[in-house]
Amino acid sequence: MNIGSDTRRNASFFSAFSRVRLAFVTPANSGGHVALAKVANVATKVRATRSDLAMAMQRRKDWLFARDVLEVPMEVARAHVPFGAEADGGSLSDHFGYVINYAPSSISRRQVTQVRLGRTQREGGG
Repeated sequence: MNIGSDTRRNASFFSAFSRVRLAFVTPANSGGHVALAKVANVATKVRATRSDLAMAMQRRKDWLFARDVLEVPMEVARAHVPFGAEADGGSLSDHFGYVINYAPSSISRRQVTQVRLGRTQREGGG
């Protein structure tokens, strides 16, 4: 999701998700932010990836959010930045392409017995 650093756009974006009970969509729950929070004292080989991921998060252009069936934010298992800064310091665009791998939920498929379909409040559902 591309929302950039405009304060009003950020407030509108995140409050809209909150209004329709999707409270897991917060800056702190974005895959990139979670990955960065988990990484400390990274090895030299990983430093460039961490730097590129930090740059992507600072630009606030691209956001990834994932939740399990119970609407709990999923656990980030790995982050990878295949399209970040080039060797000369430049980049392909103002977006850094990053990938977040999430750990499987502890909920087994057998425990999920019913699929819920619904509408957001804005669409007229409850």
